[in-house]
Amino acid sequence: MQRDRLVEIYFWACSIQFEPHLALSRMMMAKYLKMISLADDTCDAYATMKEVNAFTDAIERCNIDATDELPDYMKVFYKELLNLFEETENIARYVPTFDVYLQNGSESSSYGLVVAAGFIGMEKIAGIKEYQWLQSNPKIIKAVKLLGRLENDIVSHQAEQREETPLHR
Repeated sequence: MQRDRLVEIYFWACSIQFEPHLALSRMMMAKYLKMISLADDTCDAYATMKEVNAFTDAIERCNIDATDELPDYMKVFYKELLNLFEETENIARYVPTFDVYLQNGSESSSYGLVVAAGFIGMEKIAGIKEYQWLQSNPKIIKAVKLLGRLENDIVSHQAEQREETPLHR
């Protein structure tokens, strides 16, 4: 029965991420769906409420030390779950090149929107032609986006170094 479920899960992942270049995404989705399915089936069939709570606490702690509090039949599964988390972390450590960072960072910055918003209310100066010009992403707008992104990242980095971010409080 579980072998059929594994095939079903993989086909489900294929239906969501079907493009050939998304093979890694399909594989990871299938692994997570399988782990969720196994956890659900195991808890439904074998676990007491106390064991389910211990398992939930262990997952929230995400630490190998939490294994001690689990029943024997859950320990192997929990260790495999931690291995999957580690595998995911290793895959997710991609660090883009500086050129890719600059391109993505400038496009994802809000500074293009800020420039466009600055034209609002300037009916006699800024009309459709000017907005079309903004939309064409001329060099000066690219520069504004890039400088804004870099400035924002530098200030954020400095704040993080001083531990002023909400995550460090």
